[in-house]
Amino acid sequence: NSERACAAGLPDGEYVVNIHLYNFAVPPPFNVGVVVSMVDTYRAQMSEVVKKEVVLTKYGQEITVVRFKMKDGKLVEGSEHDIPIALRHGRQP
Repeated sequence: NSERACAAGLPDGEYVVNIHLYNFAVPPPFNVGVVVSMVDTYRAQMSEVVKKEVVLTKYGQEITVVRFKMKDGKLVEGSEHDIPIALRHGRQP
């Protein structure tokens, strides 16, 4: 499976990309490839924020793949990290 999220412009602030293993017919572990890219439509350029493979080992697991900050429509240099933050209510990654 794959998932895409697109936005026309990104407001200033922090962005978080988490993955969560809900359920699957085959038991874990699962290797999951994640690519987060930014597209500059004015210059027709794509830049990668992160490309990573993570492993989900149990149902209900939530992993923070990347967190980063945007300012004035641009990635804040050096703001990328993967310090865990739960996005699902009441859960810790």
